[in-house]
Amino acid sequence: MKKSKKFLMLMLTSVLSVAGYAQTKIDGIYYNLGYYIDNTLSYNATEAEVTYGETKYSGDVVIPEKVDYDKDYTVTRIGSQAFWACKDLNSVTIPNTVTSIRFSAFSGCWNLTSVIVPNSVTSIETAAFSMCTNLPSITLPNSITSIEEGTFFNCQKLTSIALPNSVTSIGKQAFSCCTSLTSITLPNSVTSLGEMAFEACEALKSVVLSESLTSFDKGTFKNCNSLVTVINLSKTPRNIPDDTFTTYGTLHVLPGCKAAYEAADVWKNFTIVEDADQPAEVITVNDLIAAIGKVENTEGSKAKITAARSAYDALTKEQQALVKNLSILVDAENAYKQFEATAIANIEAKDSNKDGKYLENGKIVIVKNGKNYNLNGQAK
Repeated sequence: MKKSKKFLMLMLTSVLSVAGYAQTKIDGIYYNLGYYIDNTLSYNATEAEVTYGETKYSGDVVIPEKVDYDKDYTVTRIGSQAFWACKDLNSVTIPNTVTSIRFSAFSGCWNLTSVIVPNSVTSIETAAFSMCTNLPSITLPNSITSIEEGTFFNCQKLTSIALPNSVTSIGKQAFSCCTSLTSITLPNSVTSLGEMAFEACEALKSVVLSESLTSFDKGTFKNCNSLVTVINLSKTPRNIPDDTFTTYGTLHVLPGCKAAYEAADVWKNFTIVEDADQPAEVITVNDLIAAIGKVENTEGSKAKITAARSAYDALTKEQQALVKNLSILVDAENAYKQFEATAIANIEAKDSNKDGKYLENGKIVIVKNGKNYNLNGQAK
């Protein structure tokens, strides 16, 4: 992971030239008025590109559709590194005239918390939003066909991302080190995942792999140590690199496919269940509850219980009715409440009469010399 971070940092800090364009400042925003399309001789004489200037952007920036200088120019592009390292930038509104967000356009905007990407945008280039460490979410338009290399690298507060059905590929390190991302559903349009695409997404608990996904590069989900649920909608196991996963939780496959996955390299390392035809949200909740395990008076145990409860409460009533192990969650919650009042260190389900502390019907039972007592020492 250190090597991958070093590689991308070097890439992001390389200084791009603005090809000699004359920069013009209008209402606090810098522009290239008229620009050449890359690697062509086509000159956009009536179009403008937002660029950087002597003063860093800050606060809330609203980019207009048109600017008037010697004539009217339509704003069609956010230039390379235009907002790079603008640490005091809070929000950006991009107009419907913009079609392209270029290399590292918003990279290193540490305090950027809101950005609106309009449906007119068809291209978001490499590392465009990398290291926007406080960006909590972003909605991408249906016009985007690929998530490029490092697009959201190290966006540490990114908790959710809605991938449109137009996306066909996710590039190298696209979401690497997004340490708050908890779940991802790949639409059926996605056919390939780049190297380390979701590497070190430490909070990632569930992934839905689309039926059309055929290409995995190495380390796709490496160091995703909280990943407990993988839902695979492909009937046939794909060949994947040995280091695709670091953690092997429960793999959910379609009915009739279990034997094939049990015989497939890498996939066979999971606990495999044939229920991928059930709602993904319900499957995830069942796995989160199962992952609670032995209830202990620790922050780790509390976090697992809280995650399972939050996921369950987010379900619809119809979906909640499909959760098959809710009683385990309720028992765990009751046990932890008693921990907070009694300072007992750990507990397990009661399955024998040996001396110890057990959980029975949501309450702590103390067994001593074959007899059951409550926490007050009263015989039961």
